[in-house]
Amino acid sequence: MVVTLTRRGKKVLSVYVRARKSATVRSIPDGSYRLFWMAGYRYSSSKRRFLVGAIYRRSFHMLSYTTIGNSYRTYTLTLRMSKYGGGSSQPINPRNFPV
Repeated sequence: MVVTLTRRGKKVLSVYVRARKSATVRSIPDGSYRLFWMAGYRYSSSKRRFLVGAIYRRSFHMLSYTTIGNSYRTYTLTLRMSKYGGGSSQPINPRNFPV
C-alpha cells in the first residue's frame, strides 16, 4: 500500500507500507492534509504504481496536524481493503492520484 498526504493539492509525502506491516512518519509540517492511498499487487517503484489489481482512494476528511511547543497531534490509521466500500474514503481515477 502507498499512503500519500497532500496539502493544497500538492504532494507532501508518500510512504510504501507492506501488507500486515506499519510505518511511522515524523517531522510533518503543520497544516491540513488530504489522505490518498493505493493498494494492489506487484508495485513498480519506477512507475509509482501497482501493476496488478490496483485500487485508488481518497479520504473524505482532512487531517489537521499542529504542533504546540513540544506537543503535537498524532494519528493512527488502519487501512483495510473491503469489497463493500471504504467507509471514510472514496474511489478515485488513477490519474488523480498524486505521484
